[in-house]
Amino acid sequence: MELQRLQEVVEAYHYDIRQPIPEHENLQTSINVEMTPISNYEEKPEGSSAIQARVRFQMAFSEFLISGFVSQINFILNREVKEQSDVSNEEVHEIVQPLFDLIKRLTYEVTEIALDRPGLELNFGAQMTPPPVDEKEEV
Repeated sequence: MELQRLQEVVEAYHYDIRQPIPEHENLQTSINVEMTPISNYEEKPEGSSAIQARVRFQMAFSEFLISGFVSQINFILNREVKEQSDVSNEEVHEIVQPLFDLIKRLTYEVTEIALDRPGLELNFGAQMTPPPVDEKEEV
């Protein structure tokens, strides 16, 4: 699969100190990957497909919570992709990897500053099963 990527976008990134309040008691870690085909994207190369990859995340740690959304437009060159089933799990991993790298970097930098010690190094792991992908309607 040949990809052409646009710049990653941090739509939201939020850091909260974990408080001993009911709203923070049962928070769970969740990561949701969304892939949305975009049929009418003007800058799409001829004979290629445009896909918006988006990762929505919430991670609960003992001292703090982080959450947010990051996204990126990708062009799959010389191939038509109309729905999620047109892309394998390995290809999904390749498409979203820069977004996970961005979440790692943001988390490291923010926790280093907020906690005044070395930042938290997230490890999504090479062996990680990909999070479920939500297929969105075509834009």
